Amino acid sequence: MRFCVKFVSNSCKISVMVKIKELREKNTNELKKLLAEKEENVRKARFELATKQVKDKRQVRKEKRDIARILTLIRQADKLA
Repeated sequence: MRFCVKFVSNSCKISVMVKIKELREKNTNELKKLLAEKEENVRKARFELATKQVKDKRQVRKEKRDIARILTLIRQADKLA
């Protein structure tokens, strides 16, 4: 896993950019839970950007890429089923 650390108002948050190999090992229900979590992270990151509390402006981009990876795997699983 790749780790990136961002500091927001003196508190340390660690976000993980998931790899595709790790995602392929999960079932559809786990992917959907992870998808909801990532979407919530994007919502929070956008709010922090709007209020200028975040230093890592690329966080939204990283989360959205993870969301795209997860959606791709869910759709592939649906086609195979």
